[in-house]
Amino acid sequence: MNTRKLLINLSKRFPKRIAKQNHDFVGLMVGKLPLEVHKIVICLDLDNQIIDEVIKIKPDIVFTHHPFIYGSKAKVLKYDLDKKALVDKLENAGICVYSMHTNFDTGVGGMNDALSEKLLLKDVYTPEKDHMMRIGFLENEIDIDSFARYAIDKLSIDYGLLIKEGNQTIKKSPLSAAVVPEDGD
Repeated sequence: MNTRKLLINLSKRFPKRIAKQNHDFVGLMVGKLPLEVHKIVICLDLDNQIIDEVIKIKPDIVFTHHPFIYGSKAKVLKYDLDKKALVDKLENAGICVYSMHTNFDTGVGGMNDALSEKLLLKDVYTPEKDHMMRIGFLENEIDIDSFARYAIDKLSIDYGLLIKEGNQTIKKSPLSAAVVPEDGD
């Protein structure tokens, strides 16, 4: 596939302008974009744990969710020698890295919509004041510890981190809970 067409299609759904301005660094992180893309690696983070595997795969492009370089590239590479070593390794292997973070979280059909779907949330909506957020409701009320286990199961992950603050019960939607008897009682 033509790289330019791929990025244009992605930018239509997840434009850079919807990323958190001044707080996020999205787009090309490392390397030069190839003319054609035949092999892609997608990962949450690119770090020392997976770099050798990525280089073995020899992708045309790596898409990361979290920015590989968070801040000014010159400043980050000056002070973070581990990050500089990773950049050097990627550049020597001819691999480019492109990140889509909060623009992917916010966009319709992106990360937060996918999470809402996996968690089987009902009546999902995007609040006016925070377009990145999704609010949805579970079928039934559940305590926060049970919700944490539910999320781990539904997201097919090995573990999760629960910060027990706020409400200790996840409530069901008033819209889902509303039952109007057919006879009008």
